[in-house]
Amino acid sequence: MPTTTNWDISYPLGTEAAAIHDIVQETAESVELALNEITAKIDWTPLTLINGYSAYTGSGGYYNGLRASKNGNTIRVNGIVKNPTTGDPKTTIAVLPVALRPMFSVYQPVTTGNAAGSIVIGNVAIGSNGNITYQNGATDPTFVAFNFTIAIN
Repeated sequence: MPTTTNWDISYPLGTEAAAIHDIVQETAESVELALNEITAKIDWTPLTLINGYSAYTGSGGYYNGLRASKNGNTIRVNGIVKNPTTGDPKTTIAVLPVALRPMFSVYQPVTTGNAAGSIVIGNVAIGSNGNITYQNGATDPTFVAFNFTIAIN
């Protein structure tokens, strides 16, 4: 999780603006601390990438690779992966463990992008067999970013 920025801002003497800045900063840091504690408690299962897909390496506050977590009757899938080929990438990216599979096949939106800089919303199919398969998105995608929740029964 990114760290809150501490802005060093000068204010005219005798104004209340500095006090407001301090209150906003304290609130932001408090919220960030709470989010970090909650995120640390999530039981993420790293997913094994197959068919040449690999963890996307780059900067940013995202998970490199692919992971899933279960909460009641839903699972959350999160991460970013690199596409191994050019052309039609309609191959299975990863397989969900049995306990994290939906009863029926579902389609979920993903963010895709390519070397030309195009960012396109695409889709992946998540089968009842656990296969997560790229369906459509950017032409010759270099990455596929996941962040969705699905029901498992």
